[in-house]
Amino acid sequence: MERFQRNPGLLRSLQHLDAFARRGTLAEAAGELGVSVSAVSHQLNELATFIGEPLVVKTGRRLTLTDTGRLLAQDVSQVLRLLDASLNTAVGKGRHTLRISVCSAFGPYWLAPRLPLFRTAYPDVDVELTMYTLDPQTIETGFDVAITTATLGGGVQAVPFHEETLVAVASPAALAGGDPEGLALITTDTQATAPGAEWNRFDVMSGGMMVAKKQGDWLFCSHYILAREAARAGLGAALLPDFMAKEGLADGSLVTIHPLSMPAGRTYRLCFKSAREQEYPIRLFSRWIRAQKS
Repeated sequence: MERFQRNPGLLRSLQHLDAFARRGTLAEAAGELGVSVSAVSHQLNELATFIGEPLVVKTGRRLTLTDTGRLLAQDVSQVLRLLDASLNTAVGKGRHTLRISVCSAFGPYWLAPRLPLFRTAYPDVDVELTMYTLDPQTIETGFDVAITTATLGGGVQAVPFHEETLVAVASPAALAGGDPEGLALITTDTQATAPGAEWNRFDVMSGGMMVAKKQGDWLFCSHYILAREAARAGLGAALLPDFMAKEGLADGSLVTIHPLSMPAGRTYRLCFKSAREQEYPIRLFSRWIRAQKS
């Protein structure tokens, strides 16, 4: 607090940094704050002088944040969100928002069907969902928590809550011949050195010969959601997370081709910054998601 007391304009400079980090340009930050572009530039320079190193750098014709500026902006964003929450509580606005980042498979097929239960239990928490295609490496400013099988660094707490299990499925039309061995196989293990690794593991565990007797070449799919739709279209058999196969098995567009359910070796974790563990929406969501049955 002593530094803030000695420099009461510091909070204003931090607000300008936050606006620039979110908006991306001096002009848009100035428009949001209702000040001139030169005022935003001045505040960023003042803050850089206080910090003792540059916070922005010119890249081509654009200004971008340095590593120090980016890390500081992330922390400032969290602090400002906490201040907003405190002010809302103080004036009787008890709503909170939780921004969740999740992958294209888990979000629609596991989380979304269960979210009404969370919203019913905690109606004062609004949920914003974003979808990522590449596993996040850190907790970014665009979301509060991430659900991922990846290992995140940077002071992140990871709460494991779901072990992925794969089931072998195909469309009824693909099984018209009766014998599942001899089907075309759809794989999401697309590495050239070990294509179809999950099917090879499945054969070892089941004692089957799906790979040895497969029809034609592998059908490669980068994501489970593509493999699911390819299987439903009759293009072959796929190994899918059980939560993704559930709807197709219920409506008859998919059938299981073997009773074995195979552990995928991946654990879904709820990840958030350790420093934010006690924030109201994160605390509630962490407790709720651990209580959900897979």
